[in-house]
Amino acid sequence: MVLETEHKISWEEYISLGMEAREQGDKSAWILGDLARNITKDYGADSLGKYAYAIGTVKKTLQNYRTVAAKFNPDIRNKYRKLSFSHFKAVT
Repeated sequence: MVLETEHKISWEEYISLGMEAREQGDKSAWILGDLARNITKDYGADSLGKYAYAIGTVKKTLQNYRTVAAKFNPDIRNKYRKLSFSHFKAVT
């Protein structure tokens, strides 16, 4: 995605847009981690590689997301929502 504007964006707007983009990235990591947990539970450990291929990502990435998602329940994630997914990953 390319952000095109007809006027100069303020520094504060750039900060806001950047934070929103980071949050979207964090949300997708949590979603993919939760999906990977469920895929493995529903279809077995061997299914994760097929799933990764089907959605165009690397199996190891999904394994990492799954590990972090399994360690932190949604209540903890929400309580510390200002922390990035990477922060949570660092303590696993």
